[in-house]
Amino acid sequence: MTSSKTDCPDKTLEKSAAYIESVVIGIVHAVNSKSLDPAKDPIFSALSKQFAAIPSPPAPSRNVGLSEYLVHLRKKIEQYPDYRIKILSTDSVVDEIAGKGLVLVNEELHGIPAGVIRHAASVWRFRRDAESGLWELVSLQVEQGGFAGSAST
Repeated sequence: MTSSKTDCPDKTLEKSAAYIESVVIGIVHAVNSKSLDPAKDPIFSALSKQFAAIPSPPAPSRNVGLSEYLVHLRKKIEQYPDYRIKILSTDSVVDEIAGKGLVLVNEELHGIPAGVIRHAASVWRFRRDAESGLWELVSLQVEQGGFAGSAST
């Protein structure tokens, strides 16, 4: 985890960076455990009402809101039951003054199709809500890379 930005105590930056990374990890866990019901999983309360995603293929190559993104994930999991995300590393940048943060994730996408592993990178953008002071996930963009191997290698 890397935190940066000016004029703020290190503890505040560390706390904010740890929180936004925990949201990313929580959402990845929800995907991997096939727990995609915002009414049942509290991690989804960290998403902004204006959340937008550009998901990884096979998916629409345009911004989608939360409900359409969840439909996309459910279809992907139904079609590829072995689908899961493995986080390899994260890097966080927090600007406490501007109330913005992002988490860069280096990851592997497993199981599309079964046995195949692909590299991917994703950018998770956050902002601090002016009224509540809470960090909200406002966008997610996933860029799928090339073939990384098979589950048997």
